[in-house]
Amino acid sequence: MFSFGDPAVRQFGGVGMMVGPPRLELEATSADAFSAIGETADRARDVAAQWAASEGRRQPPACRIQIASSPPAHAGLGSGTQLALSVAAALDAFVERRRRSGVELAQAVGRAERSAVGTHGFSTGGLLVDPGKAGEDRVASVERRIDFPAPWRILLITDVRQRGLSGSAERSAFAELPPVPRGVTAELREEVDQRVLPACATADFPTFSAGIYRYGHLAGTCFAACQGGAYASPHLARLVELIRSLGVDGVGQSSWGPTLFSVLQGEEEAKALAAELQRRDELKGHTFTVTAGDNVGAVVEVVESEGVTEE
Repeated sequence: MFSFGDPAVRQFGGVGMMVGPPRLELEATSADAFSAIGETADRARDVAAQWAASEGRRQPPACRIQIASSPPAHAGLGSGTQLALSVAAALDAFVERRRRSGVELAQAVGRAERSAVGTHGFSTGGLLVDPGKAGEDRVASVERRIDFPAPWRILLITDVRQRGLSGSAERSAFAELPPVPRGVTAELREEVDQRVLPACATADFPTFSAGIYRYGHLAGTCFAACQGGAYASPHLARLVELIRSLGVDGVGQSSWGPTLFSVLQGEEEAKALAAELQRRDELKGHTFTVTAGDNVGAVVEVVESEGVTEE
């Protein structure tokens, strides 16, 4: 994030991108009453209740939401935001409401409390810059969006034994963290504006990769009072240095972790790095996912057959 804790400047903000896989897929079908099934069904039911309240309904429409796949929860991959917006979009489609933007959906179901990257990315995909909230903004705007170069790959490395902060624990952490110094915010903005964004736009991989590491490390130091360092644990800090020792510059932590990401120039390089890391005993219990940038955003499909509408 660019900044937090200093009321005289924009709050939160930052840079992020949409990827897939892992992706969230769900389906809403007609039923006698509302229900939700799947790994994150409890959270989906809560979102549906918020959606209904925002629509002035006593309860969600009579449909069954089935969650077919979802990114891991509390892993730093924004799964909560994507689930909330997807459930809201599915219910909109089910009741034949006009399709709303990610921002409108977030306002309906209470998301985008801090970062707006996942909210805007739901609609547009791509790499996005969120300048942060100003004044009474409910959801920050997007300052810039760029397509992520198609050949480049991201290796996601998740320590499944850890969980990132969320909910009340995350709010408490922000309340206790010291404000980001304005000089650090200026450095972060310069890294993004002068190197990361131009390099992404021109597919300058070495500059982008180096810039992403510098940005992530500096941003992480702002959370040191909570994390104990620039990364969520000493283990993740050692893993960052290990990956960089293998010749990969672009390494960072996604949100609170425990997911790390590495930026690679192509599919073969990403798979080779994954194979090298999987051979190491200290990385047992980690998952490795090679993915690409998603430049499209959410896809809503409505199929009507014998009176049944699906999303």
